[in-house]
Amino acid sequence: MDISLALFALFTGVYYWITFTVIGYTISDALFSPVVAGFIIGLLLGDVQTGLILGATIQLIYIGIIGAGQNWPADECLATLIVVPLAIKTGLSIEAAAALAVPISLLGMFLNNLRRGGNVIFVHRADKAAAAGNHRAIFRNAAIYPPLLSFALVVPPVFIANYFGSKVIDPALEVIPGWIMHALELCGGVLPCLGIAMTMTMIGKRNNFALFFVSFFIVVYAGMDIMFAAIIGLCVAFFVVFNRNKDDLSSIAEGKNAEVAGAGETHLILSQKDVKRLFFRWYFLTEVSNSFERLQSLSFCAAIAPALKKLYPDKEALSESLERHLQFFNTEGIFGAVIHGTTLAMEEQKAQGADIPSEMITNIKTGLMGPLAGIGDTLTWGTMRPILLGLAASFAMKGSPVGVIFPFAFAVITYILGNYLCGIGYKFGRESIKNLLESGLIKDVIYGAGIMGMFMMGTLAANYVEVSTPVTFALNGEDMAVQDFLDGVVKGMLPLAFVIGTYFFLKKFPYKLLWALLIILSICLLGSLTGAL
Repeated sequence: MDISLALFALFTGVYYWITFTVIGYTISDALFSPVVAGFIIGLLLGDVQTGLILGATIQLIYIGIIGAGQNWPADECLATLIVVPLAIKTGLSIEAAAALAVPISLLGMFLNNLRRGGNVIFVHRADKAAAAGNHRAIFRNAAIYPPLLSFALVVPPVFIANYFGSKVIDPALEVIPGWIMHALELCGGVLPCLGIAMTMTMIGKRNNFALFFVSFFIVVYAGMDIMFAAIIGLCVAFFVVFNRNKDDLSSIAEGKNAEVAGAGETHLILSQKDVKRLFFRWYFLTEVSNSFERLQSLSFCAAIAPALKKLYPDKEALSESLERHLQFFNTEGIFGAVIHGTTLAMEEQKAQGADIPSEMITNIKTGLMGPLAGIGDTLTWGTMRPILLGLAASFAMKGSPVGVIFPFAFAVITYILGNYLCGIGYKFGRESIKNLLESGLIKDVIYGAGIMGMFMMGTLAANYVEVSTPVTFALNGEDMAVQDFLDGVVKGMLPLAFVIGTYFFLKKFPYKLLWALLIILSICLLGSLTGAL
């Protein structure tokens, strides 16, 4: 056995296990990023530039894809950890390797379904622990056993793929027909349109769609830098938002006063440290024990359990509260942290004798799940993440390690934001959160983020969707290149057609991502076979 190769293969398996288990809500997402994973693999194999460029290419394919409710349509980290070593060892082109990443990424979806099915076992074990008032056993079922299951599921296949991969693939590459290899390279250039179009379906509105075309053509004709485009997009967003009519937010303060006044003669049992520890546990456990049956319920209960132990010294009351928080729960992990703070404030009042029925706490949690998930998915995952990952990819495409900073910046920003929102929920209570959701502030933030996001998507499309035609025809005895003719009409016509075509397909068929992939692959195969692309 080649020891160095075995150690490398084991490292990739453990690395994938950390991201697959989602240990740390957005810090694991930073490690999950193909730019970061590609950089690390390139560093280990002595070819950082290939790792960065291939990681960035894969990143752009999946930039707009999010796993709402942990339903992953594809797993770009798994694809990166297998394809980057393969490309470095065999000399496979960046474009062909990126196309090869697509089918590999689908394996992650299968593994994730096995994980979430297996986690149901730990949810039922937690039910028994809650009935016994054993909050430590709930923590073990949320934080220790699910990662052990994930380790058994994912480390062996990734180890095998990276230990034997190049030995199997290298001979196979020599017998693949040239037109198929060219089709794979075409796919590598075209597939970023998929991630860009996915993002546009989430943030694109009629009144900001024109910004996509503005930024696209500025880049095509004037060569605008991506970082400069991000700054311009941010300025445009601020200008538009600050010129919109603002709702009067005084109702938020009124809600706060009403909540405090309605609390009666209660005092604080919990400290700010308890609130911060609640969010810390939630952040690292959010998706670790996610199951098909109750999704994030076990993580919610494990996060709040130590505070409940402090509030309810009586074992029977503690057991009742633990069982209350093992019911179905699912939201976005950062903006959804408001629910944790609000729930904690209500439990604190209930523990001191306030007339708060258990059903009220459950109903408040259930009522806030959807709205806050919608806000969080739109702002955190649908706008902020694609923008920062787009900037990461733009630097990585040039072979610059600076791109690695942006995924970790996303993790830091979201942790600070989630910690703050959890504190807001605890401090203000349910009425103020309701008033905030009904105010115009959230709508303005989402609107402004959408403006910047569409501006960035136009820039990314112009820079990274690459497709052209080599077809020529005779005109007055001279050969005329079709590509020159198209550029004379509108520069960037073919890349733009792929992005807009993919956008309208996904808009019409929002759950047909695999079909979109197959259509793009078919076009590339046909274009390569006929010589049209």
